[in-house]
Amino acid sequence: MLDFYLHAYKQDNGTNAFNAPHKYRFALKKGLNKDLCLRAWNIGKYEVMRQLNEKINTFINDDECFGFIIPPSKTHIFIDDIRKYILETFPLAVDLSDCFSKTKSFDAGASEDQLSDQELKDIFKLDGSLYESKNKEGLNTIFILDDVYAKGNTIKGIYLALTEHENTKTIRTGVILNTNE
Repeated sequence: MLDFYLHAYKQDNGTNAFNAPHKYRFALKKGLNKDLCLRAWNIGKYEVMRQLNEKINTFINDDECFGFIIPPSKTHIFIDDIRKYILETFPLAVDLSDCFSKTKSFDAGASEDQLSDQELKDIFKLDGSLYESKNKEGLNTIFILDDVYAKGNTIKGIYLALTEHENTKTIRTGVILNTNE
């Protein structure tokens, strides 16, 4: 289900900007120090953004309008930087993230299995009227961008909510860190 990822997770790689979001979540769960993760992110986030830019540009033209969705998250530190970068770098980008919500909290990577389509549809919801207010002419491609891909539940949930409402767009999916590679 992924069109691209920037980095494959390897436990022995230490902490770097590519795996900082994943390690930050682990530190939150275990009550560990998060400073190393934040420091690694701040040092290397520009390389992450450079690679993200390259990946996005393989799917769109410079003058092309596109939408992007960053799924709802409790770790805003990383996704806020990604959102800001995309909006500054791609002036025709439309942030559709706030069109989506979760009806209940769940740990996307904690489940041993991929959740069923129905379970994901029950969790991820699209505000159709807000989406339509942002869906401008020429917007033909939508990126679902996440920081960490564990089981694929989050991306698939957003994808299902989006395609249930809108099936005329090209949907691309990408992540910074793939923990399944």
